[in-house]
Amino acid sequence: MESFYLLALTAPQHITIRIRSVRDSIFRETGAVSALAFDPLIPVAFYSSPPDKKHFTGITTPAAHFQLLSPEIHEKGIYFRVNSEQIFDTLKCITAAEEQPRHIIEPFSGFFLCESTDHKTRKTITEIAASKIKTGNLAWTGITLQMIEVICRGSQSWFNNLDWTIMWEIILG
Repeated sequence: MESFYLLALTAPQHITIRIRSVRDSIFRETGAVSALAFDPLIPVAFYSSPPDKKHFTGITTPAAHFQLLSPEIHEKGIYFRVNSEQIFDTLKCITAAEEQPRHIIEPFSGFFLCESTDHKTRKTITEIAASKIKTGNLAWTGITLQMIEVICRGSQSWFNNLDWTIMWEIILG
């Protein structure tokens, strides 16, 4: 069993519903179980113990609005990139992130869709994501910061034996 904490960003409900729908389509069409592992989130940093919430209070978002840009491959994962680079980098610098736990999603400035190392499947997944959401039309204001406790049980793929709990959240403004 492995336990750690994930700092993540989430969008308003109408956006997460759309992203969840895309991930459900990815699962149905490719069988990628990792698409169902977490609620839609942008993974920012990992910690062995949760940093104090007070480090993150008072942060303002630099973007007037957030927007989905495109589905992208990063390391083993496929993400829906968001125009959140500045807030993403700011959050990573506030407290020193630790080494990422083995075999889990990578921090990236985009919503995690799923994991895949197969080239053909990756292409299919990015096509599914691009066809389900017209990125130029999907923008929003407001973003929430969450600290999530994650427990990976067993030695199988991380997404098959995962428990997670939201420890705290802050609406950034």
